[in-house]
Amino acid sequence: MTLTQNQSAVSGNVLLGAITGTFLGTVSGSTLTGTAVMTDITEEDVTLTTRISNWKTTLSSSGLSGGFTIVFSVPGESGAATLTNTIVQLTH
Repeated sequence: MTLTQNQSAVSGNVLLGAITGTFLGTVSGSTLTGTAVMTDITEEDVTLTTRISNWKTTLSSSGLSGGFTIVFSVPGESGAATLTNTIVQLTH
């Protein structure tokens, strides 16, 4: 993840494995919130759309905490798969 901050607006690039995307969010105090749209993946004529729906992390003197949700869906099909991620320990 590479981000740029302009006042409270934050934007940049996200990399999840081999999938890249664009992050847009805001920072308030030490908390970053945002979403990301990832590049679609197409295999055998099936397209998978991936997005980060709710990034929320807080930076403190001991490290980074929080989490984010990844949503996977196939355009034209009902339903989606959701993966909720929690940052257990990230120190700086």
